[in-house]
Amino acid sequence: MLSARQRAGSEPLPDPLPAGKGVERAFARRVAQLSDGGRALLMIAAADGGGELGVLSAASRRVGIAREAFDEILAARLVEVRDNRLFFVHPLLRSVVYQRALEDPRREAHRVLAASLPRESDLVRRAWHLSSAAEGPDECAAGALEHAAVSASARGAFAVAGAALERAATLSTTDGERARRLVEAGDALWRGGQPAKAMAMFDAALALTADPLGRAEIRLKTGVPLALSQSLPSLRDELTRAAQEIRDIDPGRAAILQAQAALAALNTGRIRDAAGAAEDAVRLADGSGLAHLAASLALALTLLAQGDQRRAVVALEGFVSLIDGAGMRHEWFGVAEYVANGLMWAERFSDAQRLLDTMIGFARDLSAPGLMPFALAARADLAFWTGSWMNAMSDASYGADLARESQQTGLLPYPLVTLARVESALGREEDAREHLKTAVELASFAGNLSVEYWAHGALGFLELGGGRPDAAVTHLEQTARSMDAVGVSHPSSLTWRGDLVEAEARLGRVRLARRALARLEDLADRTTGRWAAAAVGRARGMVVDDGFEDHFGEALDALEQLSLPFEWARTHLCCGERLRWTGRPSDATTHLWAARAQFARLARPRGCRAPTWSWQRAGSIPSGCDRVGSSG
Repeated sequence: MLSARQRAGSEPLPDPLPAGKGVERAFARRVAQLSDGGRALLMIAAADGGGELGVLSAASRRVGIAREAFDEILAARLVEVRDNRLFFVHPLLRSVVYQRALEDPRREAHRVLAASLPRESDLVRRAWHLSSAAEGPDECAAGALEHAAVSASARGAFAVAGAALERAATLSTTDGERARRLVEAGDALWRGGQPAKAMAMFDAALALTADPLGRAEIRLKTGVPLALSQSLPSLRDELTRAAQEIRDIDPGRAAILQAQAALAALNTGRIRDAAGAAEDAVRLADGSGLAHLAASLALALTLLAQGDQRRAVVALEGFVSLIDGAGMRHEWFGVAEYVANGLMWAERFSDAQRLLDTMIGFARDLSAPGLMPFALAARADLAFWTGSWMNAMSDASYGADLARESQQTGLLPYPLVTLARVESALGREEDAREHLKTAVELASFAGNLSVEYWAHGALGFLELGGGRPDAAVTHLEQTARSMDAVGVSHPSSLTWRGDLVEAEARLGRVRLARRALARLEDLADRTTGRWAAAAVGRARGMVVDDGFEDHFGEALDALEQLSLPFEWARTHLCCGERLRWTGRPSDATTHLWAARAQFARLARPRGCRAPTWSWQRAGSIPSGCDRVGSSG
């Protein structure tokens, strides 16, 4: 008699539980034998569910039920008393008593129970009893439920708060109050990890609101949950329309909506559209307050994606300073994840780490799983870059699990791609392929082209690490065409450009490798990033005829300053192979040993097997290093 979602544990059970007809008939005969007072007392106990004798006694006195009624229901063996509480002898007996009662006796039972719960700790129970006693719209009961929801949210019980606010909305006496409470219910349900139900609340609120300013206010509160639960192109269009409706009435709110539209466009991979929306947001904000901050951050992120690192970093670091000083707020999460990614692109790793740790700690303190998946995926990405691979596996896996459990399908591809990159580096190809396949399907469905491109870049990385440069080129060229078409040009935003040069070089296609290198050099010149310089250095070392050791050395110096151990090991491996190919096996051995040792350090903590990100498997290690495979 339960729904599929109730049986799966993803929706609360009804209270009391439904009873089948056979059970109902069996218990109904026993209840019918009671006196009027016994049946009334049993009805109050069924409506309460808590069973505290003090509460039941107070409620029964309010309606004149004699003390003998307690003795009667005990003697009939319908209830029993343990630890100063009254329990039904079978949980379905409570269901039968409640469900067979007429509406008036039910409401009367809830009314007297609400009056018998004066303690502050009974705030939520009292509010629910008031709502169950209401015959129609009742602002008193709605207000009590809203007050109870605030208390529930403060202790992290967002599912309880969302349910209370949803019920409060149905009891509201005006459309304005009903819409406001629906939005608050949606916000609580999203934070509690129920985005589908949250979206239903937001949609219902919008349907009740005709005023453009009111609709804009709802969109401002729902932009982030919407981004995680629906098609990003349609979200971008909705936010843009909402901004247009109020740009002459309230430019500040319009600016924030345009900033959110820019971020949605950024995720769709349409960088030029994102830049246009962000520039419009800055003009609307006119240098004031929260609107200016949101618009500036959106513009900074689009500039960074286009390779203009110098202008972007100032705004990103300003946001981190704001969080450091004022603390995190849940409404900042829609921007903070992008900022963290931007800081990684700009090689501000410590700032990114601090921001992500703050976000995840804040969400945990709130018991708000809906806020965590994106931040966990971003922190996993950072951990992979900086060499903490076991932490990367843990955060990416946890982020993917939370995204699945909270039905944030629009967000799930990000932790899946991050997880797959770690798995690829560890040689877990089957797992990586499965995760990337799922990520591409979900990202394509949601119109999240930036993650779709990233996933194809990760497939190229997987094939390259497995010694299949021809397959790698197929994926990496597809990524190159797509990213160039939409205008993403920051080398660090996706690390596939260096992989493409390497794959072409390994295939012996020097002309194509040099063409890919020229594009990488052009983009690297637009930024001050050391990773971009290192990627260029390694790529040059793969394709130049003379002085390749100098280029590899420059790359190693930059990577050591950045503390990127995996990239450092890759560069040693490439240098060692190039030395071997040019007939210098003794010099090659030094680099190959350094690479092998670093790969092992990255992969082996906590019992993880050694990586096979390895052209070692393809016979690239000189014969003099054969002992590497057995020495461990």
